Parts: sequence; C-alpha cells; structure tokens
Amino acid sequence: MRTKQDFEEVKQLVSIEVVANLLLRKQGRMYIYPGEKTGSIRIYPATQSFYDFGRSTGGDVIRLWSHIKDCDSWTALCQIRETFGLSAPNRAYSRDLIRKQEEARWQQIEAKKQEKKRWRIEVDRLKAESSFYKAILEGEHCKPLSLTWCTCQNRLTATKGMFDLLCGIY
Repeated sequence: MRTKQDFEEVKQLVSIEVVANLLLRKQGRMYIYPGEKTGSIRIYPATQSFYDFGRSTGGDVIRLWSHIKDCDSWTALCQIRETFGLSAPNRAYSRDLIRKQEEARWQQIEAKKQEKKRWRIEVDRLKAESSFYKAILEGEHCKPLSLTWCTCQNRLTATKGMFDLLCGIY
C-alpha cells in the first residue's frame, strides 16, 4: 500500500542518527530530551531505532521525530519529508488509506475478540459436559461396565480430548 511505502521510504532514506543529532543534544552515548539536563535517549544505529529510558518509549526514526516534536506519525512523516527535501505524498490519498487501514485493524481486533468469546463458550460447554459425565459415573445411576457406564466413560474421554485440543495441550 502507498501509505506504508511512504513510511518505509522515509525510514530507509533518513538515518535515525541524523535526526537525533538534528533534534537533540548528545551527552556521551546518550541524547538529552529537550528541557532536561541528563541523557535518557539511546540511539541504536544497527537497527535504526531508539529508546527513551526516561519515558519508556522507543521506535524508529518517525517515532523519534513524533516523540520529540510531540506530534502524530503522519505529521512527523510530513515534517521529515519537508526538512530533508523529500517529495511529498498525495495527502488525501494517504489519509484515506490510513483510515482504511485503521478500520481493517479494528475489524481484526473485533474478530479476535469474537473468536476468544466463542472459544470461552466452547470451553465452558466442554467443562459442563465433563461434569455431567463425571456425576453419572461417580453416582449410583449405572453399574460399572454397563452400556451406559461405557458410553459415559467414552464421552468423558472424548470431551477431555476436545478440551485438551482447545487449550493447546496435545
């Protein structure tokens, strides 16, 4: 998608060290967050990432810009492009794509919630079914090795197997 490509393009073209040196003061191996006296930000050139130990946040070059400038990722992307003279993307097109991506992400989150809900319902059903068969087997309702007893024992074993599969126990 175009929007993701815009972000990836800037990440490839603009070094995180260059941005850090532009926006921050260096103190030894650390960088000082604006308005502070000691360094709390570490730049990792090998991975083109940073981590701010004072604020427990990190990320890539765009996230560093948005963190220091206190703006969203889209604004950071545009400001980086402007600062380094990179061509600007079609904003209306990119914003529409961002909205569509966010909608798709929320749909995925909702689908996962529904999947978890169905999983819980099935686990509860299997627990109830197991309890039912255990009660029959432990009670005086049927004689051991009778047809009813064997059927309940088989269903209990099958129920436990299904429960193990649902819970990832093989």
